[in-house]
Amino acid sequence: MRTPRGFTVTELLVTLGLAVLFLTTVSGVFITSNNSRASQNLSVDMQQNTRSVVELALREIRGLKTISCMENTNNPCSGSDKISFTSVTDTNTRILSWTSDPNSPKCFILEFSKAPAGTPNRQDLAKSTTLFSLTPYDLNNNTTNNLSQVKRIDVKITARSATVDPVTQGYKYYPITETVTIRN
Repeated sequence: MRTPRGFTVTELLVTLGLAVLFLTTVSGVFITSNNSRASQNLSVDMQQNTRSVVELALREIRGLKTISCMENTNNPCSGSDKISFTSVTDTNTRILSWTSDPNSPKCFILEFSKAPAGTPNRQDLAKSTTLFSLTPYDLNNNTTNNLSQVKRIDVKITARSATVDPVTQGYKYYPITETVTIRN
């Protein structure tokens, strides 16, 4: 009777092949799971940041008392695209402006300032914005160029993710359209 001394080469190769197959499958699932999580985090961060920018713009525009200038109207602002207005809460001029991003030509940088007129106190709100528009409407829901007749403003913003999505290998976009009724 023979006593077993070890494994045969065939048994070792089969075992090694099965182990490699198992580890390859597990690592593939792990990498896919990590990419999916990173993609979801990218979407959530972008949506959260965009939502907070829109909420700030809506809150400020909701409380406007007078509009001194607004792009695409009879009273355009000088320089970059912007809306300049005063609030019912204080006499400070608010300026919401959007300029082309020199680092990313297809994007805008949204800036906001709430300070006495002439004070260069702008803060960046969002850097990866591909669309930002304000459309003024009058009491009859017709677009208007006369700032004294503005009763409603449609705010449209489309944000782009700051980095490329690891799953789709492209940028993610998030559009929001909100309406502000002027309370004055």
